[in-house]
Amino acid sequence: MPHKELDVSTDVSGTVLYMSIELSINMTGNKVPFEYRMDHDMESLFLEFLHIVRFTPGPTGNPGEDILVMPNEIRISQWHHDTLVANIPHVKGSDILRLHDPDKMASVLPKYWSPLAPNVIKLINIIYPQVTIPLCTGKNISKLFKQELNNILAECHKLEDTPHRYGT
Repeated sequence: MPHKELDVSTDVSGTVLYMSIELSINMTGNKVPFEYRMDHDMESLFLEFLHIVRFTPGPTGNPGEDILVMPNEIRISQWHHDTLVANIPHVKGSDILRLHDPDKMASVLPKYWSPLAPNVIKLINIIYPQVTIPLCTGKNISKLFKQELNNILAECHKLEDTPHRYGT
């Protein structure tokens, strides 16, 4: 059942990996009423985008060389495969806070996506305007989010374009 803007509920649905941190806490068993906002959907889009730029090498990359998950980077992969749902909001939040650091962000993005590192950090700042534990989605972020996506699109036009045959 789709949520209505500004519904207050304890029920959540969706893919846990890409679910808003704030909302996914209700999947840990600690159901707390929350106000559903479109901002939570934008956070989900951001989490999908983060997954793409972190775990795909782009059309010119080599997954074996570009997608490096070092032993000290367990958190970035943990929220993609943890079987204990209660852990996911916490490790996801910790990871996003870690990626807020420009050096850390640059060190984990594959070569193809590395020019977008500053944009990804800007999206983190838009989605999570205040550092809180747990991270909470900002309010009324749609205009800034859309502007930054347009900036990212402009940056993507500068990336090397290579023909590829996905799905063939």
